[in-house]
Parts: sequence; C-alpha cells; structure tokens
Amino acid sequence: MNTGGVEDSYVATLKVDGEVHEDKEIAISAGSSTTVTFKVTFNTPGSHRVGIEGLSEVIEVLPLYQSGTNWSLVGGLIAAATVLPTTVFLARQKIRGKGISFNI
Repeated sequence: MNTGGVEDSYVATLKVDGEVHEDKEIAISAGSSTTVTFKVTFNTPGSHRVGIEGLSEVIEVLPLYQSGTNWSLVGGLIAAATVLPTTVFLARQKIRGKGISFNI
C-alpha cells in the first residue's frame, strides 16, 4: 500500500529457491494498493521456496504423470474379459441341465 501523498513506483522481486526469478516495476497511486502476479514453471518436482521481500512460502511440486502402459489395468481387463464369459457360459449350462432355458 502506498501510504504517501503521491504516486510512486516499486520493484517487486520474486525469488525462487533463493535466486531472483523475476523483477516487476509497478506504479502505485497515492493511498492505494495493487496486485502483482508472477508465473513460475517448475521443471523439477520437490519442495521449492517462493518469496517476495522477505515473505516466503514452501510449495511442493508433484511429478508429472508418466505415460506408459498400466500393466495392472491391462491384466485386470483381460481377467475380467475371460472370467465373465466363462461364468455366463457355465451358468447357462447349469440352467439348461435343469430344463430351464432363456435367451440373452
């Protein structure tokens, strides 16, 4: 907040992991405040300290989803595709053996 009686400028410095990431010069009218937005892209997962003028916060960056074959899912689908028709077939045989018939 600019508590002075005249417009003034201020340089906001964003630091990431202790290193200067970006500076933004902003003009602030007398008696007003403003919002400054920074965009940061992290290339590595893990904890990162982000701060401006001594105020900082640690954020946790999660790894990106790794594409590839999910073999557990593939195996489960194959098992389901094998077990379900077999179960239906055996149930039909058991019911037909008792003289009951139906069409599915």
